[in-house]
Amino acid sequence: MYNDNTITGYTAVGITYDLDGQKEIAKQIGVEEYIKAWFSENMTGTCE
Repeated sequence: MYNDNTITGYTAVGITYDLDGQKEIAKQIGVEEYIKAWFSENMTGTCE
């Protein structure tokens, strides 16, 4: 889950997810870019 500024939380089944680490990546590249490029290409999940 995310808003315009940051990742706000997550639910994961069958994978681990480093929320603090991923928040830092999203902060560096921007949340929209993180969701579109990094998360969509590297994880088999969805965001809302």
